[in-house]
Amino acid sequence: MAIIRLAAVLAIGLVGFILSSCGEDETARMTDDTSRAAGGMAKTDKKTADDGSSERRFSADQEKEIGEIVRRTLLSKPEILQEAFAVLEQREREKQEKRKLSAISDNADLLFRSSLSPVAGNPKGDVTIVEFFDYNCPYCRKAFKDLEILMKEDKNLRIVFKEYPIFGGASPIAARAALAAEKQGKYFAFHKALLEEGGRLTEKTVFARARRVGLDIDRLKKDMKSADVDREIAETKRLADRLGVRGTPAFFVGDKMIPGAPRNLVELMKKHVEDIRKNGCRNC
Repeated sequence: MAIIRLAAVLAIGLVGFILSSCGEDETARMTDDTSRAAGGMAKTDKKTADDGSSERRFSADQEKEIGEIVRRTLLSKPEILQEAFAVLEQREREKQEKRKLSAISDNADLLFRSSLSPVAGNPKGDVTIVEFFDYNCPYCRKAFKDLEILMKEDKNLRIVFKEYPIFGGASPIAARAALAAEKQGKYFAFHKALLEEGGRLTEKTVFARARRVGLDIDRLKKDMKSADVDREIAETKRLADRLGVRGTPAFFVGDKMIPGAPRNLVELMKKHVEDIRKNGCRNC
């Protein structure tokens, strides 16, 4: 019964929305119909709830008549549903955007300024770009080329890398090895070598690339088990969950998130970077 009452109340609200789309004569008729259907609300019975409060309810005849009004109107003007859904979708987008901005603000230090996350480009750059990625992600390999273009064109960018191994297989090994390579000062060289590997990484290819860039393999394997590496992997996973990162790559430029590797990634990043330099950044 509670659901029926809620539907009836929503129906009256929908009728109000519908009236704005109807002609003058139809509006007058529907207003009269709705008034007759709901006009007896003040005289309807009250139902006492368990907590002693009371709530009003529509009679069966009122619920039936309100439902019929909505039914007739939607059958004659079905495009109203499209308008209503468009409004709902827009409101949901706005809610998601607010949640995302709040999540970025609440986790700004971990996102932009974690001491454990490797940094490339200009460590003192005026704009920070953060990337969540997986070495076995083909779109991450594509995006890396775009990121290199940006770094070459703009020497004042600070790039923060978030190891987010979600593809399984050797992804966790590659992520740990890359973070361990930072301890030997060779993170970016190793990062580049892994992303330029092509094809799915295996444990064998990970260490082969490590040797190629001059890493001490024994030290690397030891550092892969360090507390710092454990902490960075765990913190990145929690951060991704809080920020709503569902796949890789995912870029954050100030308060803007760019999911995936769109064809115009370079242009999008340049635009966001320019906006930050012009208007500032609340969190980064």
